[in-house]
Amino acid sequence: HRFDDFIEALLGAGHKVTCKLVHHAAVFGIGLCAKQPDATFANIPVACFQRTGFMSEDGEEAVLPIHHSAIIFEIHGPLLSCSLEFFHSVNGLVGFHPADGMRCPWNPGRVLRSVSGADALVWAHALTLCVPVLNTYASSCGLPSGGYGLVGVCTDSVALVQHAITGATDEYPCVGRAE
Repeated sequence: HRFDDFIEALLGAGHKVTCKLVHHAAVFGIGLCAKQPDATFANIPVACFQRTGFMSEDGEEAVLPIHHSAIIFEIHGPLLSCSLEFFHSVNGLVGFHPADGMRCPWNPGRVLRSVSGADALVWAHALTLCVPVLNTYASSCGLPSGGYGLVGVCTDSVALVQHAITGATDEYPCVGRAE
């Protein structure tokens, strides 16, 4: 069974399918909260930062929060309503994950691109080809953790698909090795 065939069938059954390229601060599943006196919880912003190597005129290096990139498919219709998130995860899987991850008020994310209907199907076709290629490469080379950090990370997997469709990418940094 192919992901693009699934999306095509859902579109044919009257579902609305939207595909979004999104960024938000990478928190690696850390949802640090503090219990308040009224028994509610307050989010405590926790993010990972990276050195960029870019220096200002006065010699200060730009240090930025690491961002997480994903391609999210939002599906709404008579048979099914769900959200699926595509990326190369730290556990090694290049593929789809439930898009029910932690969302913090301080980390709303940003939608860089959004398409729907037949245009979303184009992204589904590209993902159908990308997923087995990256997973098979990492497996055949015996790479640990599905090649995470060696073949790339979430930004690399999203960049590959975006570049295949548009001829360019908004992703930075791309860390995978071309060897």
